[in-house]
Amino acid sequence: MPSKSLYKQNILSLASIILNISWPLLISRQTENDMDNSERRIHFAAMITTGLLGLTSLTSAFRKTSGLSPFRIFLVLACVTGHGFLGVSSRKALQSHDKTRAIQYGFYQIILSLFAVVMRRSR
Repeated sequence: MPSKSLYKQNILSLASIILNISWPLLISRQTENDMDNSERRIHFAAMITTGLLGLTSLTSAFRKTSGLSPFRIFLVLACVTGHGFLGVSSRKALQSHDKTRAIQYGFYQIILSLFAVVMRRSR
């Protein structure tokens, strides 16, 4: 039976992927040029969950319980950092009324978060 920690990590990974997928979908469906409260909340939640994904990878690496090699931990942290930069770029592109660029950055965020989740798996 999986441990409670592994269960929480899987829930965090799933939440990160779902929120990252919903962000570009919300942008593509919007009709106005400004972000409303639901879009802000989804964007903020996607950034938080992916950041927590990176932090839990880092803390489990220091505890040596993850079984991940240092190279894989580095890749996860690089993906999470890139996700953060792309998130800010996506939000700024949307605020400057460049919807296509915002959606493009959102899809790059999905790719990086999926790659981080795959690399985070210990086997």
